[in-house]
Amino acid sequence: MRVLASLPDSLMLVIPSRALVKFSIFNFQRPEALRDLLSKSNTLHSRLQAMPPLNPDKLPASDLHLRDCQEIAISNLETSFKAGKPRALIQMATGAGKTYTAITAIYRLLKYVGAKRVLFLVGRTAFTGSVFGQRQHTWGALSSAATL
Repeated sequence: MRVLASLPDSLMLVIPSRALVKFSIFNFQRPEALRDLLSKSNTLHSRLQAMPPLNPDKLPASDLHLRDCQEIAISNLETSFKAGKPRALIQMATGAGKTYTAITAIYRLLKYVGAKRVLFLVGRTAFTGSVFGQRQHTWGALSSAATL
């Protein structure tokens, strides 16, 4: 691949089929940021591997302030991340506690892995009010749960 022209927000590249392709650049790291990333020996993947299990003592899910399906979903999500699969979908029935599950998983990523950013997508604008209200309720419950 050879760069033909460089514009402020895009690159023009020639690909093997000789077609001209234009890519937009959304983010480009500064040299200092790249140096910091390369100098770190404690990568995100290694921190994920060191993340403690959700329920090491095999307590009932209710002792963790979770439902059984929530405990399974969070454990499977963390297993997926540890296996190097960064994309995941949690599908649960209506009223099963998807918001609480997502916030618990996010909390664990922030606390144990040191995640800097987490994208939490909400499908409907009417739902956002309940998410933020649930978040305030959830953080209190999470901070009181000893094993989380």
